[in-house]
Amino acid sequence: ILGSAVVEALGRIRGTEYSISDIAELTLRLEQEMRTGGGWEDQMGALVPGVKILRSRPGKVQKIGWTRLSPAAEKAFVRYLADHALLYFTGQKRMARNILRKVLAFYAENPHDFAKILVASLKANAERCAEAMKCGNMRSFADAVNSYWRDKRLLDPGSTNERVDAIVEAIAPWASAVTLCGAGGGGFMYILAKSPADAGRIRRFLEANPPSPHSRFYTFDIDRRGMTVECLPCV
Repeated sequence: ILGSAVVEALGRIRGTEYSISDIAELTLRLEQEMRTGGGWEDQMGALVPGVKILRSRPGKVQKIGWTRLSPAAEKAFVRYLADHALLYFTGQKRMARNILRKVLAFYAENPHDFAKILVASLKANAERCAEAMKCGNMRSFADAVNSYWRDKRLLDPGSTNERVDAIVEAIAPWASAVTLCGAGGGGFMYILAKSPADAGRIRRFLEANPPSPHSRFYTFDIDRRGMTVECLPCV
């Protein structure tokens, strides 16, 4: 996301107005030059506003399409998140590129087509999430998130660790779904509580029993503006 902001700022300095697709592609090239691996999902998540699903087809050149929820469905989903969702930093830092390299190596070997089956399932779960949000079926949404987390761990066991597993086990009575953001392996945990009251129980439990001195909850919201450029006056 920071790379996208830099690309957009440099484009404005040059007098070039990049499209969303241009920025996504240039950010991908930037990450590859930095040898961090990279993809397009993070920058597209920031560039395109609101709650949406992103899609692409196989190939070296990626053309990303997206479908955003209707205003009514988006409003209902944001309200659901406000009551049920928690974002928790596990205190476990990791390098996403190390996980990505393992996944790519496993996918290249593709034993018994297992890797392709898992990737297809990950995509199907994303589509299930999108359909559930569209219809307002939050039970189906939680089931899809859980399935996604299961498949991510099967694709690479390094997506989780003992600390993360301990947190998931401890809050299981009150959570309907849990997954790690991004590549996994630590970092931020996305939690869906069974009810608003259970969200409070999870918060109180983890605040009283933090797995790390660095662990804590973060507030979050859905960005409905996307990337915007503001020119500040010279001083």
